Amino acid sequence: GYPHVTIMWYLYENGRFYMTTTTTRVKYRNVQRNPKIGFVIDSDPYKGLVVKGDVVGFLFDDLEAWNRRIAARYTAPERLDAMVASLMKDPRVILDIRPTALTRTGDW
Repeated sequence: GYPHVTIMWYLYENGRFYMTTTTTRVKYRNVQRNPKIGFVIDSDPYKGLVVKGDVVGFLFDDLEAWNRRIAARYTAPERLDAMVASLMKDPRVILDIRPTALTRTGDW
């Protein structure tokens, strides 16, 4: 009865959010069953973005390239290869998310 909440890395591109997860995790099974999701992007303690959206696709092609692009936002360049290698040890999928509502919070 409670939502599944977890920290996720993301990439925003061409009006879509892309997130990586493994195919063995609860979140993957949950969005297969119900593609409606919500998340918060926290940019600092006083502002953020609340996103509601739908998972409109599961991407399985070019997984290493997708994971590299996503991880590059969060990982120092000298550690990126090792991070991608670590991510690719497990079966992965990219969630293709179409936002349906965006709400700014805090003082912009």
